[in-house]
Amino acid sequence: MSATMADPNSIRTRPVPNCFLCGTTGEALYSGMSDRNYAAPGIWSERKCPKPECGLIWLDPQPTEEDIGKAYQTYYTHNQPAPVAS
Repeated sequence: MSATMADPNSIRTRPVPNCFLCGTTGEALYSGMSDRNYAAPGIWSERKCPKPECGLIWLDPQPTEEDIGKAYQTYYTHNQPAPVAS
């Protein structure tokens, strides 16, 4: 799911099939999700580490470091109105 140059708002991604903590291949937990809270572009999936002692959950694919900011463009802390002077 890589972004194209034609759509500057899309988010480039990279596959992350293995757990960051133990290296085990993750099992699909959820797939085909969209961001309903902040409308980050793209379709997302989550994996879960099958080892009971680990259990980490992560995005697969994940946004690239260069594009991660695009996922938070409409995040509420970034669009706070300026305080009104009294």
